[in-house]
Formats: sequence, C-alpha cells, structure tokens
Amino acid sequence: MNITSKKAPVFVSLAVAGMLALSGCVSVNSSGSSSDSSSSSSASSSASSSASASSSASASAGANVSVGPDGNVKISGNDGNGNSADVNVGKGGDVNVSASASSGETASAESSEDSTASADDKAGSAASSDSAEGKLTMNDSGAWVLVKPDGTQITVNAGGAWALQKPDGTHITVNASGAWSMTDADGNTTTVNVNGAFHSDNGAPTVPQVPAKPNDKAATPTTPVQPKQ
Repeated sequence: MNITSKKAPVFVSLAVAGMLALSGCVSVNSSGSSSDSSSSSSASSSASSSASASSSASASAGANVSVGPDGNVKISGNDGNGNSADVNVGKGGDVNVSASASSGETASAESSEDSTASADDKAGSAASSDSAEGKLTMNDSGAWVLVKPDGTQITVNAGGAWALQKPDGTHITVNASGAWSMTDADGNTTTVNVNGAFHSDNGAPTVPQVPAKPNDKAATPTTPVQPKQ
C-alpha cells in the first residue's frame, strides 16, 4: 500500500482506523441478502449480487455504506466533529482510502488487488458463461446458478445448500444439513428432516438426484438425507 500525506499523518491514520472500525459496525440490508434456511434465495443472491446488488445502511456514529449496481462499494463516515474518512472498493479489488480532519489535515492511501484478496468476495464478484450445459453464473465463493436449455434452474450456495426448479413445476430444496423438501408437477409435497423422519403426500419418498458440479471451483451440492422407511 502506497500512502501519501499532507500534515499530521498520525491523526489521519487514526481517522482512517476509526473509519474502518465504524464500517465494521454497520448493518447492511440488501435486496440480495439471504440465509441458509432458504437455499434457493441464498445461492441466487451469492451468485448474482455483482450484477444486481443495490444496498445502503447507516450507523449512529455517522458511517454509511453503499453498494452500486456495478459492484463498487463506498464507505463514508465522520465523528460529528468535522473529521471524516472515505473508503472506496472497486469491483476489480482496488481500494482507495482518504481522510480529512476539521483543521485541514488530509491523507490518502491506495492498495492493489493482491493486498485485498477478499474485496471481490465482499463486492459479490461473479462471472457468467454459456455452454452446451446451459448458462452458468459463478461467484468467487463457489456459489453457482445453472440454467439448462430446457429451462431447468439449479441454484447452489457456497455452503452446499441447493434448489432445483423444473419447467413442469417440480421444485426441490435441499438444506446444507441434508434435510430436503420436494413438490412435484402434480402438487404432491414431500419433506424429510435431517434425522430421516418424513412426510409424503405420495407414498415412500425417492431421494432427489444430486446435481453435477459444472467445474472444480463450484461448490459441491449437499447429498439429501435418506428417509427412514
């Protein structure tokens, strides 16, 4: 990291440190947020947040976080006494930090991608590709979404939870624990708990087939629990 400063570098360093501390306390609410309890929304959010993330939050200490649709992240904050700092994280991983004091002292710092290895993960970097298997979108975390030529969509999050949606209405959801549920094309529902206990509208359940990984970097889908007969 190369740093240039004008006046009082010690103070500005403290301002920058305070900014980073503030940013860690911010609670972000995003339209792409998710949890493991919903594997479909979780994996979709992870895999597509770079293209569609748009969120903002604020903290009482004066910190603000915004994520643009292009994946760039900006964190701004102040202590209410005229001292402020800004952190900008580019989608490519470059980081720029600037700070200023009420008395006029300023400083700036820049770092390249190799010193901020987690920047892409935080920004939700993703890449898409087309092949005979369909359109694949992958996140740096390993989460992926595959839309097959027949319209079947497979969504897998970084923890292995996954969901499969077929054009005929069949929907399968498998949690990271292996518990799963399925609704078939006729509307019959099956649920299987992590301990194997199950409920089925249509007789003994058949365990769903685990989707094949599109490549070695993709997260491995969790194997569904076998129901106890």
